Amino acid sequence: MTSLLRTDILSLIHLRSDGRRPNEIRHMTCHLGALPSTTDSGSACPSSACSGSAMVTMGLTQVLCTVRGPCEVGRRNEELPDRATLEVTMRTAPFAPPGDRRSTNPTSDRRLIEQSHLLQKAMSASILLHLYPKSKISVTVMVLADDGGRLEAA
Repeated sequence: MTSLLRTDILSLIHLRSDGRRPNEIRHMTCHLGALPSTTDSGSACPSSACSGSAMVTMGLTQVLCTVRGPCEVGRRNEELPDRATLEVTMRTAPFAPPGDRRSTNPTSDRRLIEQSHLLQKAMSASILLHLYPKSKISVTVMVLADDGGRLEAA
């Protein structure tokens, strides 16, 4: 007598590993203002103050996004005279289960760096950076749970 695994049972009734049927899409929710934001409009932007945040859940994938800025640029050589500098950082929480089942250094993971670059290109096209010259806007994306589709959720 053989024991059936959970994946075997799901494949017998034609369900995916997260319980969806093949023709169903992931359930998506978006909660704006997930973290307390500051209304301080000072010229310097403290590292702990966030201007806005959102918690996005797509299936079993959870992503927390925070925006800081516009604020002054730390270095003069990073400052652009005609538009704001957009900085996008994508990280994985240390407690997050890996979606691709591998453990790597989050600062040197090529997939996270590439996904940060793709998000930066997409956001720079949609944010009116020319309205904030000589400033910086920082976007941080923290992947809390990864079950596939972390770039789409971000």
